[in-house]
Amino acid sequence: MITLYLNKQGHISSTHDASIMVIANQIDRSGSDRKQQRMQQSRQARELLAAALAEFQGLHYTPATMPLLKDAHGKPWLDFPHAPHISIAHSGNWVSCAIARSAHIANIGIDIEMIQHRNWEAYREYVFHPEESDWILAANGDERNARGLTCWCRKEAIAKAVGTGLSFPPSHIGFDQHQRLISLPDDMGQAQDWHIHDSNLHDEAILCIAWKALPMDNAV
Repeated sequence: MITLYLNKQGHISSTHDASIMVIANQIDRSGSDRKQQRMQQSRQARELLAAALAEFQGLHYTPATMPLLKDAHGKPWLDFPHAPHISIAHSGNWVSCAIARSAHIANIGIDIEMIQHRNWEAYREYVFHPEESDWILAANGDERNARGLTCWCRKEAIAKAVGTGLSFPPSHIGFDQHQRLISLPDDMGQAQDWHIHDSNLHDEAILCIAWKALPMDNAV
């Protein structure tokens, strides 16, 4: 299991001053068909969420007292007063969740993808911003696959944080070669308001977390 604590600016933090907690874990999917695998992923993600709530905020999660619901776009949220923001993702044999203190963070999204080969040339126009494409295609082999999935996960994480999903051309969200957000749909706010953290999990999966911190005069 991998546990990560971040403050609202995205720096690695201790549990005492962290605004965000992220947990990622591997599960055994051997002998399961696709439907069973999805059920197993969903169950494990809820278990990770319960563990995060207990460790990070001292909350004992039960479905009865803290209903886990989804909005019209599938964004999960906890239905109880002063609930933290949450996001859940799974891919292959990895599951992950993120929770954020609602007093510090406006919204949060997480995405995880297994590293695998793709024809990244084919995605360069519709999926990626030109600077992303240049960065991806400058590498070869495993590094190209990791870069491509990193760019993809960043887009998914932002879209999940907003709660709309990728209902627009993914190339509208773009990062430069220094990993700075440089392009964003107008209704998602200003690029400088967003924070991104990427992790390569044992060269098996890419994990990305995206969030907007509340302005200082709104945070408590």
